[in-house]
Amino acid sequence: LRALHKPLPLQMALRLHSTQASVACRAVLLVAAQLDVPLEVVPVDLRAGEQLTPQFLAMNPQHCVPTLQEGDFILWESRAICTYLASKQQSALYPPDLRQRATIDRLLDFDLGTLHYIFAKTYVGRNLKFIINRSVIEGKQEAPHAEDLKKLDEALELLEKFLSNSTFVAGKQLSVADCCLVATVSTCEAVNHNMKKFVKVAAWLEKCKQTLKGYEKYNTPGLDMIKTFSEMQKKSRKNKTATSSQ
Repeated sequence: LRALHKPLPLQMALRLHSTQASVACRAVLLVAAQLDVPLEVVPVDLRAGEQLTPQFLAMNPQHCVPTLQEGDFILWESRAICTYLASKQQSALYPPDLRQRATIDRLLDFDLGTLHYIFAKTYVGRNLKFIINRSVIEGKQEAPHAEDLKKLDEALELLEKFLSNSTFVAGKQLSVADCCLVATVSTCEAVNHNMKKFVKVAAWLEKCKQTLKGYEKYNTPGLDMIKTFSEMQKKSRKNKTATSSQ
């Protein structure tokens, strides 16, 4: 995207402490790709507890990813990182107009507090230990609850309404909000959540896949990991059911 003004120079290398399967990390990588901002990606193995080492805790006491490191400036929370990068580049992804920014911020909050929240509760929260360990933990694999699935559909229906009169989520222009929401929605698709009834969401997702620079490089590998985890969960539940019925 063309910058609205001359971008501020990047003073030093940007390091992103990240894990590939994370929705939040993938969102930051997508934003950086649109901005042509190079990031030195530092993989963090959550399974090995690398986020709990003294070195990591000294940098980020909340021990979460993604964490951005720019010299002695440390920033975490993915949406804060996304808006920081776009603001620093003075990019149209996060324009200076206050109302446009407010709309984008509203959608970022919608992703964080509604869509991604209920997705994580539905497909991740009940099986987090399983996903981190990539092994079968007896009794930990629960199928998504019907109530949670309904709430996730309600959140996707809201996104469907947001897209009723616009090409992208915040209007005609691609924004930071699209990058964050596409990371969440594509993950819903990766776990085979039923997306067929959300026609506008599906069309927007396909457009983002074709439009976003670096989509295949920065989003698809993490989605492939999620698909593998999801299939492992389903297989584990199926085997457990078969064993119980014997």
